[in-house]
Amino acid sequence: MYLGSFWFGFLTSLTPCVYPMIPITLGIFGARGKDVNRGKALLLATAYVVGMGLTYATLGVIIALVGGQFGTLLANPYVVVPIVLLFAALAASMFGAFELNLPASWQNRLNQVGGQGFRGAFAMGMVGGLIAAPCTGPFLLGLLTFVATTRSVVGGGSLLFI
Repeated sequence: MYLGSFWFGFLTSLTPCVYPMIPITLGIFGARGKDVNRGKALLLATAYVVGMGLTYATLGVIIALVGGQFGTLLANPYVVVPIVLLFAALAASMFGAFELNLPASWQNRLNQVGGQGFRGAFAMGMVGGLIAAPCTGPFLLGLLTFVATTRSVVGGGSLLFI
């Protein structure tokens, strides 16, 4: 499973959905063209990947703990109706019915995520994991279903980290 998880994760990284993340990732690794230290770039890349892996590992642990309820949650109208209403509101906003803005305090805090150094690369990796999650949809859903059936917290966290 670990080899399969790694292989399908690698294949997912080659999809066109991931291409918009390339400039962001290169900016984090220090590929700006000036004073590029390969050792530091490698360490920043490692921090970024560990942050992204931790995001997925957390998801794996949560699904392992939820277990069999993973599939039944989306059959519950109390879960589905709020999601549908949220998506309908977001669609109406996209069509210009109204404009959605985050509160200024949230925007300021989100603008500070990242920064420079290893903590910044780690934080951007965690955010990158959330941003890239739709790109991994089919494989991620299959892996989460497997984790939900095994209910192994260690296995779920480590499989999704890989």
